[in-house]
Amino acid sequence: MSAAFTPALLVRFDALRSQYPPEMKTSLVLPLLHCVQDEQGFVTEADAVRIAEYIGMPAIQVVEALTWYTMFDREPQGRYVIKVCRNIACSLRGSENVLAHLQQKLGIGVGETTADGRFTAMMPHPERVFRNIQMSWTSGDLNAHSPWMRIWRNARRFVG
Repeated sequence: MSAAFTPALLVRFDALRSQYPPEMKTSLVLPLLHCVQDEQGFVTEADAVRIAEYIGMPAIQVVEALTWYTMFDREPQGRYVIKVCRNIACSLRGSENVLAHLQQKLGIGVGETTADGRFTAMMPHPERVFRNIQMSWTSGDLNAHSPWMRIWRNARRFVG
């Protein structure tokens, strides 16, 4: 984590800020968090505090957004992040077996990254995964595999 944002990142911040009226500065929180994650791959709480200082709002509001939304990584991740859900729908389709296979093949647990920095195993928020599964079945074919299961099959082939 750097002590300050890079000049290139501040240019992106300024470009975003120019698109919002001054009274809507709180609307910048998520776009700025995304900018930081795009640049360094994760967002720390210190980054959130610096964003709050940049916008001129209480730091707790930016930290709350960082911790509320699951799309922000708060620590470095591997080059490939493998997300395996364990809600009821995914479990019925075999996610526990997929997770066990990944852990055995990669030698890491959930939330861990391989020593070479290539893979991180994650478990996304169940509600978000459920929405993805629902969306995959909107074609009316309830026997169709969700995108997650297709990803799992491909991941299994990739790691052996």
